[in-house]
Amino acid sequence: MSNIVEFLRARYTERRALALAATSGPWRAEPFVYGLPEEGWGEPSHWEIKADSGEVVGHQPHEGGGVYGEADARHIAAHGPDVALADLDAKLGIIDWYEVASSSPELARDAWQIMRQVLLLLAVPFAAHPDYDERWRP
Repeated sequence: MSNIVEFLRARYTERRALALAATSGPWRAEPFVYGLPEEGWGEPSHWEIKADSGEVVGHQPHEGGGVYGEADARHIAAHGPDVALADLDAKLGIIDWYEVASSSPELARDAWQIMRQVLLLLAVPFAAHPDYDERWRP
């Protein structure tokens, strides 16, 4: 795959499918505390990811046998499906502008070159993908 636009659109289509298949958000991180109210709740034993619907999205173990710590949970919650979809829409908008700039004789060559550099940067997170072309590395 030598076309960076096709490459990026394919990666974003894959990411969109993942976000759409996930529990709808927004998500939030909440401490989970074992115990009974009469015994006192104590300290959180781990953190959970919950959707606004109240559905628990996750609290599965992570490496080391523990469960999500606060930083992990907040990071995951901040990158829930709603955020991922908005991010993808923004990136697809950049690609759309690139296609307009690259096909419009009215736009200066400098604008097209700037847009191409933006696309090269957008492709960096996918450098490990087998279809990534090393010539795209900025």
